[in-house]
Formats: sequence, structure tokens, C-alpha cells
Amino acid sequence: MHPISFGVVGAGWRAEFFLRIAAAAPDLFAPPLVVARNPEKARRFAATWQCSVVPTVDELLAPGGLDFVVTSVPWEANPQIIRGLV
Repeated sequence: MHPISFGVVGAGWRAEFFLRIAAAAPDLFAPPLVVARNPEKARRFAATWQCSVVPTVDELLAPGGLDFVVTSVPWEANPQIIRGLV
């Protein structure tokens, strides 16, 4: 079985829960691809979690091959993000 490949939309405290799970089980999960719109936050997140960060959902989905995507954004932003993912 190949490592599970997933994406995370958001680079805040919510997203860190999913990155911790992936880091704790590297045999099960590939490093996730993360969406972060803020360039400074994206740099910090990539350095802290050793993952790739892109600025848009379109770029998250472009490579293909993700097994699933998690939204880790405030409640108010979730409907728009989910529409974009669908």
C-alpha cells in the first residue's frame, strides 16, 4: 500500500492537528500539500512542518493524486472552500 496522500486547506492551528497525525505516522501518510494564502505564514508553515505549500485550491488540486482534502479554516470560510474543492 502506498502512503496516503492528502491536502489541507488552511495553515493555522486547526491544520496543525492533521500535520501532527501525518508526522506521527510517516509510514501511513505522505507529507501533505497545504494551501496558505499568506506568503509569510506559508513560509513558516512549510519550514515547521516540512511540507509543500501552495497559495490556491486550484494549485492544490493541479497535481492530482490526492486521496482526500481536509478543510481547516474558520467555519464562515468553509462553504466557499468546499465549493471550490468540489
